[in-house]
Amino acid sequence: MTDSAQDKSTMENETAAENAGRKKTVRGFALAAAVILILMFLATLLVALFGGQNSKRLLTALIFADVAVPVVLYGYALLTKQLRKK
Repeated sequence: MTDSAQDKSTMENETAAENAGRKKTVRGFALAAAVILILMFLATLLVALFGGQNSKRLLTALIFADVAVPVVLYGYALLTKQLRKK
């Protein structure tokens, strides 16, 4: 093999390794986000079922968070996807 072919092969291998590492990181963040969302939904359900009169403000905040957090995460995902294309 020529030097340029070896260099190209080495660069492709390094790029593949970087992509594999990036995929693991993305999967880890996705799993963490899913767990956080599930815990938030569970907290909302528990406050709705077992909360008293004093927990109305907490329930309102939890419902807002249940809507706002996924929207923000989705917007962040779209933004990073667009920025990576450039």
